[in-house]
This record gives sequence, structure tokens and C-alpha cells, in this order.
Amino acid sequence: MRTVVLLALLSTALGTSQGQSPAHRRHVLIDSLYRSERHAELVRVVDAQLDAAPGTNWADSIYQYLYSYGRANWKLHGPDRGMEAAERVMAQVDRLDGDPLHRLDALGDLSWLYYEVGRLPECLRVDSLALHVALSADGVPALRLGKAHQYLGFDHSMLGDHGRAVEYFLAAKEVYDADGSIPVMYQAETCNGIGASYWHLGRTRDAEAYYREALDLLGDPEETELIGRKASTVGNLGILWEDAGDLTRSKQWYEENLRLNDRVIALTEDPFERDEAILNRARTYSNLAALYFSTGDHSTASRYLDLSEKGRSQVLEPDDPQLLSLQERRADLALAAGRPEEAGRVLRAYVDACEGYYGER
Repeated sequence: MRTVVLLALLSTALGTSQGQSPAHRRHVLIDSLYRSERHAELVRVVDAQLDAAPGTNWADSIYQYLYSYGRANWKLHGPDRGMEAAERVMAQVDRLDGDPLHRLDALGDLSWLYYEVGRLPECLRVDSLALHVALSADGVPALRLGKAHQYLGFDHSMLGDHGRAVEYFLAAKEVYDADGSIPVMYQAETCNGIGASYWHLGRTRDAEAYYREALDLLGDPEETELIGRKASTVGNLGILWEDAGDLTRSKQWYEENLRLNDRVIALTEDPFERDEAILNRARTYSNLAALYFSTGDHSTASRYLDLSEKGRSQVLEPDDPQLLSLQERRADLALAAGRPEEAGRVLRAYVDACEGYYGER
């Protein structure tokens, strides 16, 4: 979803560098503050950079700060302030930077922030604009055009429209296959997306074939980004085999997913990548909770549900649907344990929270 833009780091220490402009020093500092999650300092430094950029040769660099600036404001002041900050950077990119590739980077980061704060319709809006930019501009590389389709596939999948999702994923794959030089990460992501869409549409054999293609592309990776992509695919295979009734094979895939996500969390220095792995691991905990619940092992199911809630709470806002949805599982556990009144209270609180988030129907 988000284009990871690593701000350039110099081999010369800041304290001993000579002849660097204040803007250049701020540019280098921003990456360090982001990685160490020093949010208040980062906001101050980016504010200074944004104020100074117009009319200078730094005006076409501000797109690189959208994600880190929006995320820092979110962590400090809540999601509304975070997204307002990110939208301000996006507006400045639109005013000052005519490079369509920079605009695509900024839109990708904006969409991912909306995803992280649980505002999926906004993801669809932003990614639809990104596809328009990619199709309208001259000379957009195949990777960027394919990613624009791919991101819309992801949005439609998250919103439950798997028929539309697979159309965009297949369009991305067509672009990638025609080019022949696309990094395997994006090819594998697209195969995984096609597989997930086909599974939701009841095409299990096709889904498994695309998951296997994704794993063949990824091999045995060492880079944390690729390890994370492999974790997502093996997690989807766990879901596929659970649905097929092969719980032994399903658990094996889920356990491999946990191992891979643990590895990403241990190795990465990128807060975004760490949060993504924590969420992916939390989803697998939830899937394992459902699996054990189906076998009647409610104690193990409850333990995995607790682990899932703990992980999601580390990353998500309290009203995020991905966190709220766990309450339905808790109600199932209470009902199975013979506590219908508790189940009713949990479900009522869940419905109230959903109405607060989505509005009453």
C-alpha cells in the first residue's frame, strides 16, 4: 500500500559535516527521528522543513515527509489530527511539485495512513486518484502503474468487494508480466491478492495455485519486507486449509506465519514494518482462536484471542473495526461457556461501538 521512502542518510556524522544547508541537515535528521519514534521532535523538524521549502530546490522533496509527519501527529494527537497533517502535506505536494511520480508516492503514503487509522473508504478515494494520475501522466513506469491497480485491489478486498478486487489484481499482474523486470515482492503481492479474492469467490483451487505461485516467487528470503510478504501468503494458506477442513495442515501454515512475523519484528528497524508484522501476527492469533474454538478447545481459543487483542491494541485506535471485531469472538466464547448474559453484554457493546464508528443503519 504505502511506498516506503527511506530518506537519504549521509556517511558523514551530522556533528562534523561541513557546508550542508539547514534544509539538508533537517532532511537527514527526519529519518533518524522517525526510526526512533521521537514524534514531537519529528513534527517540529518537518514543520520547519515545510515552511522553508517553497521557492527552494527542496520543494520537490516534501512528498517524502508525508507518512512520517502524518504518523507522528497521529501518535501525538489522535487520528483526526494525524490525517489533517498528512492532507496538508499532500496539498503542498500538489501545489509545489509537478512530478507525477512524487505525487504517486505521496498518495500511496496517504492511503496507507488512512488504512492504519481504519478509514477504508478514504483509502479507496485516494487510491482511485492515484490510478488516475498513473494513467494520465506520460512515462509512468510499469511498476508504478501496476501498483496503482494493485492498491485498488487491496481496497476493494478490504471493503468486501472481491469481484472488483480480483479485476484490479489481475490488471496489475498483466502489467507486471508484460514488463518482465518487476521485483518479486510486487509480483508475489499481486498473486497473493488474486488468491485471496478467488478464495472469497469460492474458487479454492485457483486460490491455492496463486498462493503457491507467490511462494515460488519469494523463495527463502532474508529481507524483512519479503519475509513479511511470505508470512501473509502462508497465513492465507492456513485460512484456505481450515476452510477445507484440514485443521492439521491449517495449523502448520498458521504456525509458520507466526514464525515469519516474529522474525520480521525481531529484525526490522522500521516502525511501519514492525507495526505491519504485529498486526499480521495478531490476525493469525485470531484465526487460531477460531480454529481451536471450532474443535471445542475454548481455553486455547481464549488465550489466542487475548494475544490477538494485545497485538492489535499496540497498533490500532480503540474504535478501529479490526479491533472491535474481536468482541464478537468473545461473545461466542461466553455463550459456549454457558454465560448468555455476558455474551449479550459483549455483543451489545460491540454493536454500539460499530454504530459509533459507521453510524446507525
